[in-house]
Amino acid sequence: MGTKGKFFTKQSIITGFAFGVMVWLLIFLKLEPISAAIPPEQAIARHLLQSSPDCPPDYTPGVYLYAEPDFKGVCYHTTTDIADLGQTPLGDNNVSSVQLRGWYIVKLYEHPYWQGRTKEIMVDEGNLGADVLGGKYSSLRLYPQQETDLVSNIRVASGQNYYLSWCKIGDEYYLDRDYTFTNFSKDKYDDLPCIKTANADKDNSTSTFLTFELNEPAFVYIYFDRRVSRPPGWMDLFRQTENKAFVSDHNLDYFVIYACNSHPGAITLGGPQYGGGGAKAMYVVAFREGVWSEQLCTGIQPPATPTYTPTPKPTPTVIPTPTPRGDVTGDGRIDIFDLSFVAARYGSNDSVADINGDGLVDIFDLVIVAGNYCRF
Repeated sequence: MGTKGKFFTKQSIITGFAFGVMVWLLIFLKLEPISAAIPPEQAIARHLLQSSPDCPPDYTPGVYLYAEPDFKGVCYHTTTDIADLGQTPLGDNNVSSVQLRGWYIVKLYEHPYWQGRTKEIMVDEGNLGADVLGGKYSSLRLYPQQETDLVSNIRVASGQNYYLSWCKIGDEYYLDRDYTFTNFSKDKYDDLPCIKTANADKDNSTSTFLTFELNEPAFVYIYFDRRVSRPPGWMDLFRQTENKAFVSDHNLDYFVIYACNSHPGAITLGGPQYGGGGAKAMYVVAFREGVWSEQLCTGIQPPATPTYTPTPKPTPTVIPTPTPRGDVTGDGRIDIFDLSFVAARYGSNDSVADINGDGLVDIFDLVIVAGNYCRF
């Protein structure tokens, strides 16, 4: 019994030693190469990412960012702006594909806090590795598309991919240039939905260049080149205002804003050179919620036909006078639409309808509009 117990003890020791050697060999042969290829902190981080994906399984609305092409690999879902992608599970410089669920526009930035070169995405992108930056993006902004609400069915004669976006300070307004808005003469023009155009179309002279459906009553604004010698003929329904949209293009400096209050319908605008002259930049079209109007701001106009005038009369010079307070619609005149606009916001703190700037839309604001009614 004692001999058997001693033998069992020796056998156990030998077996335990052999087992320990095998474990050591397995660790040395299998785990050591992995540790050499991937630093420990990266290996731990990779494990956490793979085991804790941050994307909803049911494809809820939002933007889905993937670390690999074709919507594979580590995924991150967001419905808000991200100042630093390095603070997300996806990591910095690691966006290889993007999926959109719902009406969104994604603007990716090269550096954190929305700096550097950019790329706008409004449809799924399966391989950003083929892009100039190769998927090395560090921040993003997210804009909801309004195409199904205010404006739809945008068509462009040049074949460019115009789309509805937002025009606000700091945003680019062309598809093919990096010029941005730097300021507006009035706050009400900042952060409006707008059709982003292409400056390559600045020389277009067709009468039916840009067509879209206006689905609700709205003020249609044309941001037009200040250097124009005469506006195109299709802009006859648009009144020139005293307002400006300032831009980073130092050759242009600012757009002059033209306004027209329109009821819903199909609107067609001509090219910047049709029936006009001197424009050196493409225009931008912006929109703001309006009141019902009897006119449709479509711009199809026949070319001017010269006529014989035997005894021409001199035309007196018209000196424009500044528009008095109360033109809240920005169309260059004070009428029932301005009065309706202020009345509809009575009791609110709407900054546009608060004409006297006392923080409240009240009877005093209505008195100002009524006192200047029908003045230009």
